[in-house]
Amino acid sequence: MNESEAVHLDKYRKLEDTLQSEMDIPSRLMPQSSSTFMVVDEDKASHLAKSRQLEIKLLEIKIKAEEKRLLAEERRIEAEQKRIEALTARKNYFTQLINDNSSKKYTSTYCFVSLPVTPN
Repeated sequence: MNESEAVHLDKYRKLEDTLQSEMDIPSRLMPQSSSTFMVVDEDKASHLAKSRQLEIKLLEIKIKAEEKRLLAEERRIEAEQKRIEALTARKNYFTQLINDNSSKKYTSTYCFVSLPVTPN
């Protein structure tokens, strides 16, 4: 894990802790019907709004972290595909080289060269 991921993870954990403490507080709104809500207390309502904002921020951080993880995984897969392509090309090259050499008929030619020997 690199430093920026550690910073994001730390921020994520702090927001998660704050959000958890906010969720421990009872609901600030009481439903009157299925479509309308009655505010119990203005301070409690603003507290709930802040809690919702924290929840949204937490989800945004989770989404960004997942996007980064997926991007890193995608890069890793692309690198692995390039490595496989390079290995396949190398294998094909050597296979072709072996096939070319096995079809040729070699004749041996020797060349003897005499070199003068000088004592030291």
